[in-house]
Amino acid sequence: MGNVSSHLVSVEAPEPPLADWLEPSLADTAGRDPLGLNTITLDRVLPDLIPAILQISERARYFSIYPWMLWQFKERRLAATASELDRFIRRREYELCLAMKLCPHCEVASAIGSKNAGPRVTAGEDPFDRGLSIQSAMGGFGLYYRSPLQALGAVAPAGTPLGPDQTPTPIEVLAQDDLALELAEAFHSSIEGTEYYRSYERSTDPIPRQVMEELAEQVCLCRLPHKPAERNAIRRLMFEPRSEQSAAECDARRQAFALFLGQVEAHEEVAFEDGEFWRSLIDRFDADPNDDSVRGRTSAAWAALAMKECAQDALCSIWTDFCRSGIAEQGLDGMTAEELRAMIERLATAPQIELGGTALEVAPSNSARELQDRAVAAARELDWEDLRAWAAARDSAVAGLVALLVFAARMPDPDAVHPLWREIAVRHSDHQDGLFGLLSLLRQFLDEDLSVGALLARVIQRFLIGPHEAIAYSKLPEATFRFYWEETGRFRFFRPGTGGLDRFKPSDDRRGPMASLSEDLGFWIHDKEADEVAVTEDGRAFVAGVFG
Repeated sequence: MGNVSSHLVSVEAPEPPLADWLEPSLADTAGRDPLGLNTITLDRVLPDLIPAILQISERARYFSIYPWMLWQFKERRLAATASELDRFIRRREYELCLAMKLCPHCEVASAIGSKNAGPRVTAGEDPFDRGLSIQSAMGGFGLYYRSPLQALGAVAPAGTPLGPDQTPTPIEVLAQDDLALELAEAFHSSIEGTEYYRSYERSTDPIPRQVMEELAEQVCLCRLPHKPAERNAIRRLMFEPRSEQSAAECDARRQAFALFLGQVEAHEEVAFEDGEFWRSLIDRFDADPNDDSVRGRTSAAWAALAMKECAQDALCSIWTDFCRSGIAEQGLDGMTAEELRAMIERLATAPQIELGGTALEVAPSNSARELQDRAVAAARELDWEDLRAWAAARDSAVAGLVALLVFAARMPDPDAVHPLWREIAVRHSDHQDGLFGLLSLLRQFLDEDLSVGALLARVIQRFLIGPHEAIAYSKLPEATFRFYWEETGRFRFFRPGTGGLDRFKPSDDRRGPMASLSEDLGFWIHDKEADEVAVTEDGRAFVAGVFG
């Protein structure tokens, strides 16, 4: 050890780096709507067809639980700050979730706070330490239910003038409204007699498991059908207009739920599958496309949406084949314009593709019009949903193009059907055409007597490359590019984000929340043992009240 010091030498400190890169300037992500198709449904169609119902607001009892929380917060005269309300809500969300996870009657996967509460229930914890539901501000109220509760008139948003002096409220509060208070009191009647509420809800002590098991019988989401006063208050909130200004939105919401329930009664698979919902809507419209009854008008609007979703999924098959092939085939410097054209020619080739029991041979030099004629004949026994599912399963550019050609041939003449069909079909986004624009342009391309290869190239340029580049540039510094033209004139593909080459998800059509909300409200039941679905007497009365 004594000789170590003889080997030490002095050195100069290194020069500081010229640049210290702490994080990338671009954040790679796959993006949720790479072609601007989903926004047509979410932003341009559904707010009119089913106002105030979000895809993520799926359980009816939260429409009384959150009014109860806001009522309790005010009753206790706590500091009216966002941080105080945030802690109040998230703690109670978590504790209600613990109880719901102990419910002996259901497996409540949709309880808010499940990721935190679920493992502690499974681990057999007893007693339960206190905790919070989720990290987001205001918890599930802020993420999922605040917006619809405000739209329905049960919650006054922050900044609303209240009281005699019209002072703006600094936080969300329960609306000064008889029905809003009725919602809060209805849930309170279930929870006020529990040991949890009497002894633990205002404390910080650990909560015995037995106390939460008792609470589950009263507050679980599945118990709403057994609480008629609370259930009926939520029904009124959703389906009775609060003012003259809200009457039109309430009518649209009632019509959407009545249409859904009517389709469930005719085809029980509608309760569980988007594809069956779309099929039933289009079939109902096709049976009487000029029906001017309330049911007929509602069917026309929703059928246009269903057709748009089918066409969108076919376009998605072209998108995924194009992106995956580009990643696999490009060189280190991307592709030249000629190499891109050659790849698209290969994508337009299928020695044999089976459709409706018929083998179709597709070559890029074939006439696109002739391919459409053959595809229409082969698909004569297949409906819109069959074709959508067929194209999605094959996930190829040829399958997507063939499905679009059949859809273009089948698209109704807007002058020969109910006007509401066209009103929805023509809606589009800033960067993308809707159903009518897409299929009308495809018909125009066919009128130019293009080859299959030329048609596919035109479709890719018009509906994929142009919209995607515009959308991706608008999202910088989030890098959502799957491809773009470089200034050098070369075309480069990217693999951004996790799942960047997977199919993009179909639009949220609200079938899921319509199913769960209407089941919670007692309009239909699912006998899981018998695997049977039945619309209840209340459900049939609701449909009759809307459609006569």
